[in-house]
Amino acid sequence: MKGFLLDAGYSILVFDHFGRGFSERPNIKYTKDVFVQSLKGLLDSQEILKPVHLVGYSMGGPIVGHFTNEFPNAVNSLSLIAPAGFMIENPTKDWWIMKPLIGEWFLNVFGSRLVFQGNEDNNDPPREDPLALSKKDFVKKASLQMQYKGFIHALLSTARNFNLFSAQEMFAEVGQLNKPTLTIWGTDDGVVPFRGSEELMLHIPHSELLVLEYGKHDITYANPSYVGSAIRDFLDEVIKPEV
Repeated sequence: MKGFLLDAGYSILVFDHFGRGFSERPNIKYTKDVFVQSLKGLLDSQEILKPVHLVGYSMGGPIVGHFTNEFPNAVNSLSLIAPAGFMIENPTKDWWIMKPLIGEWFLNVFGSRLVFQGNEDNNDPPREDPLALSKKDFVKKASLQMQYKGFIHALLSTARNFNLFSAQEMFAEVGQLNKPTLTIWGTDDGVVPFRGSEELMLHIPHSELLVLEYGKHDITYANPSYVGSAIRDFLDEVIKPEV
């Protein structure tokens, strides 16, 4: 996906959040401030002074939203990919996450099912996008981070201390800032249901909404050409008036 942006001449800064990928997994409460301040610290460490174009996927949606509200002058535009924060269904259905010991036991036993999100190596036909990461490769890469101590704590602590179910108020504040915004969503998303896009558009009515028919939550891995080219074209339009 990032190849579309690099080939178009854009510079990209990609990082793993604390508790994810190969970043540190401190034994702390994973609140929104942890993620917002780590993004601010990253930009400061790289001495990036000009406003940036933020891309937030899933949990990254609320993170870049909160960051934009807190540091509006540091943000030029937003690209939201299946953003969390619009889980219209009752979050109490996942009550076990909030319970001490029960949540830890469940994720230690069944955590891979949540991480892989239907990408288990099976007999499904190959992905149509030639640039897509195969399900086998996705499982292999996702499995690497699960072997390190602190990963499950980070997942549970985030669920317990960072409201990823209902962020409408925050997104409403983002909408009032009138930042150029692109939203990409798959109609068959089983993690962040597509019907949440209707509410997002109420709060950020100027957002461009691109809908991928039959797209699932793994849209960035299964449909990188669609997502990458869409963000590239969006940025071209945003930046063109500045040239």
